[in-house]
Amino acid sequence: MAAATPAPAVIRNPIAQTPASINPPPPAPKPPKLQALVFDPRRPSAIINGKTVFIGDTSGEFKVTALGPESATLVNSNQTLVLTME
Repeated sequence: MAAATPAPAVIRNPIAQTPASINPPPPAPKPPKLQALVFDPRRPSAIINGKTVFIGDTSGEFKVTALGPESATLVNSNQTLVLTME
């Protein structure tokens, strides 16, 4: 009796069997960092995360609500941050 030839292995495409890939969540925004203050009483400004901002501007998810000679106050729906120079 002759030896039987084994049947070829069935190779399935593993990509076709996996569910649709899930995109990773976007990276968390950088926390605000105060880099400079220019306190002109008529129009104070600050540099936060490399962007010049004035009162009423936004920085990420925060709104700039006050700029003083030594601090910047930012507010969002959850918190108030008072940033000072490091």
